[in-house]
Amino acid sequence: MSTDQIVWHKIENDIYILNMAKGAYYVLKEVGAKVWEHLTEGEKLDTIAQGIYNEYDCCLEEVKQDITDFVDELKSEDLIS
Repeated sequence: MSTDQIVWHKIENDIYILNMAKGAYYVLKEVGAKVWEHLTEGEKLDTIAQGIYNEYDCCLEEVKQDITDFVDELKSEDLIS
């Protein structure tokens, strides 16, 4: 998922990401951190969305859209391809 220019670590429930090529630093909290971990494990977006839906009291279609938007943002920041 990530290149050698992307370094990340989980500390407690947060994910800290450094894009060394851009010199940019990111912190993902709670749901974003969970999505990131599942993405790094190669899970499909629908599977991730279903897991988030099962954990939180929310609308599945909203979860799917939110995850799609989040993934698009990660791509725009060159954190994933």
